[in-house]
Amino acid sequence: MESQTVQQTPQPEVQETPKPSGSKTRIVILIVILVIVVVAGVGFFLFINKDQEETGPKVITDLDRESITIAQSPAFSGIFPDSVPDFAEVVFNNNIFDGLGRIVDGEVKPALATSWTNPDDTTWRFTLRKGVKFHNGDMLKASDVKFSIDTALKEEWPNSFNLGTVDTVEVVDDFTVDIKTTSPDPVLLNRMVFAFIVSEEQYKNRGKSEAVGTGPYKFIKMDKDQAILEANNNYFLGTPKVKKVVYKFFPDDVTDKQLVEALKKGDIDLAKVTDQKLSQTLGSSFQVKSLADPFISFLWMDTARDKSPYIDKSPNPLKNKLVRQAMYKVINVSNVIEEASLSAVPASQYVTDAIFGYNPSINRPAPNVDEAKQLMKQAGFADGFSITLDIPGFRLKEGEEIAKDLEKINIKTKVNGLTRDEGFEKLVIKQDTSLFVFDYGAETYDAGEIFTDILHSTDDRYGSANLTSYSNLEIDKLAEELASVFDTNTRANKLQEAMVKAMEDLPIIPLYSLESYYMFGNDINWTPTAFGAIYTNEISGQEIIT
Repeated sequence: MESQTVQQTPQPEVQETPKPSGSKTRIVILIVILVIVVVAGVGFFLFINKDQEETGPKVITDLDRESITIAQSPAFSGIFPDSVPDFAEVVFNNNIFDGLGRIVDGEVKPALATSWTNPDDTTWRFTLRKGVKFHNGDMLKASDVKFSIDTALKEEWPNSFNLGTVDTVEVVDDFTVDIKTTSPDPVLLNRMVFAFIVSEEQYKNRGKSEAVGTGPYKFIKMDKDQAILEANNNYFLGTPKVKKVVYKFFPDDVTDKQLVEALKKGDIDLAKVTDQKLSQTLGSSFQVKSLADPFISFLWMDTARDKSPYIDKSPNPLKNKLVRQAMYKVINVSNVIEEASLSAVPASQYVTDAIFGYNPSINRPAPNVDEAKQLMKQAGFADGFSITLDIPGFRLKEGEEIAKDLEKINIKTKVNGLTRDEGFEKLVIKQDTSLFVFDYGAETYDAGEIFTDILHSTDDRYGSANLTSYSNLEIDKLAEELASVFDTNTRANKLQEAMVKAMEDLPIIPLYSLESYYMFGNDINWTPTAFGAIYTNEISGQEIIT
């Protein structure tokens, strides 16, 4: 073994410390005592301040509240099932009616059903909650579930688009029901959240205009100015803290500024706006909470008809994928957001990162006019064409900015503002449009909804929200494959692969998702979740004690 030399580290020389004299000793003792007193004083001061911080403003939450007034624009069309499938209206009706599941704190949780199983790939067995009463006193039974789903499909209730895969509903016993689907449907539970259940007996005896639910609030009245709800004290998930809810209606063209002024005057208690800067005008008695909206503003295109009604060229240029890609390439979404004073994030695909199936590898390309012109030339439309862009009237500025960008590739765009009712009739019912802006979000929290509902060709099972009659056999095949995948990991991979294919064909151009701001007084306790839906039974009063 090779010997090693260990080098000694030099040690410092130790000197003896002289002992202090008596007078010096007393001085040292006094200094030590003084230091102890000072340190103790500082410690006591910090302790007092710490205690004051910990016992500073105290917030008491979960308090009962007599009422709350919520701003709503536009007015609701009616009570389910005399309503429309607008998201805000569906959420409003979810105060009155329950589905088998319910959104609680942003997640799908048990509601009228306490549990569920899949005996096979096309069967969902739901076990119902016992002791649940409808608002008129009727007891919930499995037959009410069967009646509600069968009637929704037969009479095309506004929630029937969620039931496209349902084949039959079978009553097993009073508290067990089997829902058979025409094909495997891994997200049926999510769809059943808004498949509202009504009392069969009440409906048959009183008609659909007086349908009753089991929800946390009872319907009192609705007129042109407001809708009023009253707490259901027997609600199975707990009595709501807010005893009376008023939705105050505002016109379609109400501005964020007007809503904030109404809030400050006390005309309303809660408002949703998109202009963050308005929060600076509020005093210290208000709070503001933000939420990234999973809804995306899309530019929908008529990709089906050979002759499109508001385009001056034939054949319809929007049927050409290269034209659609050119439009995507030339629209500077960041600039649209800035010029329209929006608080929003450019969208890279058909869902946001809050939705299962989002593909993080897809990025939105930077705007490039030269590349867009080249695509138009390859498509045979270098000279462009004229078109009309339909858009909600209160969003005209966005439409004007989009039109400016399209002009760069010779697409001359007339911007046509519409009211809510005009838009629903023109775009959804009649499809009397060539190009329009319309928001959509995967409310099932699963990107598969995009493929089965809006991108699949319209048939008896799929395409319930296909507003442009788009049809692509490759996309149809992907959608049908996705509709039968239950395994979470496999499903995520297939969804991300399908998203790449869809973004290549671009039947719809994703624009941006808005960030919303909820403004309300300090005497309200609430956190917005789940698409910004205002579930009033999640709101309570609070008191701040200073």
